[in-house]
Amino acid sequence: MKKQPPASKGYLALFATFLVVLGVAGVAHLGSQSKDGAGPQGLSFQVATSTVIAGPSLLIVDGQGSRIIVDGVERPTVWPDDTSLLGTPLSTLVGRKVLTGELAYLLPEFVLATSSAGFRSPDGRRSAHRAPSRQDGTGVVRVRYGNEERTYVLRLADGHAITDVNPIGWWDSETMAVTGFVTSSRLLFAVSLAGDVEHVAFLPDTIDRVRAERGMIRYLRIEPGEGLESAPRPPSSLHSVSRDGMDTVVAEEAERIILRYVESADGVPAYETDDGEGVAGNLGATDRLGRGAPIGFLVDGRVLLVRGAELIAIDLSTGVVARIAEAPGDDGAIFPLLSSVVDGTPQNR
Repeated sequence: MKKQPPASKGYLALFATFLVVLGVAGVAHLGSQSKDGAGPQGLSFQVATSTVIAGPSLLIVDGQGSRIIVDGVERPTVWPDDTSLLGTPLSTLVGRKVLTGELAYLLPEFVLATSSAGFRSPDGRRSAHRAPSRQDGTGVVRVRYGNEERTYVLRLADGHAITDVNPIGWWDSETMAVTGFVTSSRLLFAVSLAGDVEHVAFLPDTIDRVRAERGMIRYLRIEPGEGLESAPRPPSSLHSVSRDGMDTVVAEEAERIILRYVESADGVPAYETDDGEGVAGNLGATDRLGRGAPIGFLVDGRVLLVRGAELIAIDLSTGVVARIAEAPGDDGAIFPLLSSVVDGTPQNR
């Protein structure tokens, strides 16, 4: 994708073709300018003249309530009628919190779940929670299933205790993803609902924002500051760990710190750096998106960013930018939807 040419060259080109293609040149010139002047590097940055999106696209929830965008039109949600537009059961819908980028879930009537909701399994039936360690330091995970609750005390097959245990999500609906320590080593585990504990991989000490999604583990690796009170420093990187323990770097920044990240259904990362800029793309082929915090992907592949008071979408293949809606408040979350509506019937994409 080409970088935006200097303004002087744009005006010369416009003048040279003025008598022939006035209308086309005028539209192209206006489309090439960023609304806030912060165009991405490596993208032909264009502001869309229309924000219409076919089918339901987003559910937005914050302190003001919940609203849905259908066919480019934003309106308040209607419970329970609008559950048919989600493309998935309410219990399995996953979004992102605006302030932190962490996972978000919904309760009935489109109410945002609190942090006490734990990590929901992919089938939406269970949730995993950290529990107080036993007196000897052995870590514990609690799993809720409706009104039932089961406690898992985590030890290796040889009886060695796993300490400082944290559930970080699910590998699949039958297997939790958990981190913990054995002696001084930080490890990643798979814990089945039957109670079997499997060591998957070693994890570095300098990790942040580790979580499980779609059968993979993602985490940030950062360099600590020189003192205990010092801020982290570059370089930083985003990693992905598979179920067989393969650790892969999917994005890295030599001069910046990655603060938060999201990933599309097909594994394309998007993240915000400490200079307030959004970045998207696989390692070695990234595009800088201008100021903004990536918060998800639409089903058509466009990346969503919160930029000031606006929620925008950027097409990574064309650079076209569309304003989608007013951004939710810091207490809110955004849920990209998974289906379109044809003749009143939800159709999964």
